[in-house]
Amino acid sequence: MSLLAIAIIGSGLAMLTIIINKLLVNEKFVDEAREKMKNLQKELKGLDVKSKEFKEKQEEILNLNMAIMKEQFKPMFITFLPYIIAFYFLPGMFAYSPIDINSTVHLDAFGVGKLQIDCLGLNQSIEKKFSDDFVVKSENCTAIVNGNEYELNLIGKKNIVNLDVSDIKIKITPPKRIYINLPFSLPLIGDKIGWLGTFIIFSFLTSTIANKLLRKVYLRKWK
Repeated sequence: MSLLAIAIIGSGLAMLTIIINKLLVNEKFVDEAREKMKNLQKELKGLDVKSKEFKEKQEEILNLNMAIMKEQFKPMFITFLPYIIAFYFLPGMFAYSPIDINSTVHLDAFGVGKLQIDCLGLNQSIEKKFSDDFVVKSENCTAIVNGNEYELNLIGKKNIVNLDVSDIKIKITPPKRIYINLPFSLPLIGDKIGWLGTFIIFSFLTSTIANKLLRKVYLRKWK
């Protein structure tokens, strides 16, 4: 269900972006300008680089390129808003699985002192920095930091849990959700792709297919 939600959101935003672009960008002008630029570039090959005609055609290409960029820049003020909203809410919804009994969490601790968390089986002296993975063994969880007790509510959490007390900062990261298992391993990514990679894949596929299908479809009649 999570994979389907990511696919719908990624594909939906990609289609929304394409529609907004087609409504705000004079694509007919852009297509014609690009074709004219190609012809001008062919003409430049047969001209002397120091000639007046060469400089005039080169300047015309530059002006056409600037005009295309202005057209394509128009929808950016609108299209970036849905993505900002999506990227604000999606990590909290899909980045991590809710913590439960037997969940493997990652703990980072910074500071100096004694740290004990029974539900994680942790009893460690901290010197500047400590980091490791732990399995949640029980529902009731208390952190004893330099002799002081603090309640840790981990069960059901799907966001990073932070605790900053008694000269020690603790960060507990829930297990990451994996949506796609690849049949091969990618550099810096591995063989598993989370919500962001899945989002990008579906967005890219939708954009590529839709742009090819709607290549010469103009949603507005431009003068």
